[in-house]
Amino acid sequence: MADDRRWMYDGFDNSGGKAHSAEWRKKTQAFIDHAFAGKTHYLDRVRCPCNKHNNGKFRTKEELTKDLVSYGFMPHYETWSFHGEKETRVETEEEADDDSAGVDRMDEMLEALQPEFGLNSEDPPTKEVEEFFKLLQAS
Repeated sequence: MADDRRWMYDGFDNSGGKAHSAEWRKKTQAFIDHAFAGKTHYLDRVRCPCNKHNNGKFRTKEELTKDLVSYGFMPHYETWSFHGEKETRVETEEEADDDSAGVDRMDEMLEALQPEFGLNSEDPPTKEVEEFFKLLQAS
């Protein structure tokens, strides 16, 4: 269902719902049907993507309809991630050219910081570090 979602915002009327576009009404009803048809609902309720609840509250079909008519869709909800759609990530050209993408380089950063603090990787750990690792291991 990842078509052009401008209708969610362009067709909404802020004056109380009396002048929503026909496309907005039709596609909003299709969204509601889609949301309740999928396996994303809980006890006949789904997350409400209205501009008031921002997917933070579960609503019945009737409540969801009323909220969308009154408040419209929350901003930037073009991918219905809480209503059965998976987000897709497009790799940028810069990421595609970078051979080290996905490589954790934390150890290099920590090693580069050692001279700033007068440390050497060959030095034994301090008492505080040893205590920290003991606590970490115990947990």
